[in-house]
Amino acid sequence: MRYLLSIIILAFLFGCGSGDAGKAPCASSPSAIFSDTMDVVKFQKFEANGQESFEEAILVNDLKIEVMQSGCELLTQEFRITRKGDFSKMTDPNWVGAAFQTLGVLSQSSPNLGGLKGFADAIASQSGDVRLGEPFLPDPMTSITVDKVSNSEEGTIIVILKELDGE
Repeated sequence: MRYLLSIIILAFLFGCGSGDAGKAPCASSPSAIFSDTMDVVKFQKFEANGQESFEEAILVNDLKIEVMQSGCELLTQEFRITRKGDFSKMTDPNWVGAAFQTLGVLSQSSPNLGGLKGFADAIASQSGDVRLGEPFLPDPMTSITVDKVSNSEEGTIIVILKELDGE
């Protein structure tokens, strides 16, 4: 239930664009969660197109964050968090640990990101069972997938949060 509340909070923060024909329109348009006026942000760019959005932010610690969102009634949010360095030998459990630690730190950096704490806790509580690229269900209404892309120059943590219809 705690994770469902986090999805609802993120849904409110991100909002949605106009609905499809025959459906009620979404409550609001997507909006940025980062701002170049935030102390931790060096650069920020946000683009919205209907019910989809893309945001890129580079933080003062040179962490690059991309956020893609789609959906209205059932949201999907993908976070891609990239850091320079050689991550080619990092083990899968270390990637899972980095995912919940990074989301936890981000959740404390701005009130707009507070909802990420629930997802960080969900990943941490099931970290021994989380497999990269495979979704897990912390509750019947939420799917979380942790994945990675790495090479000798940079590593990217991918976290996909999906709201499910519960059926």
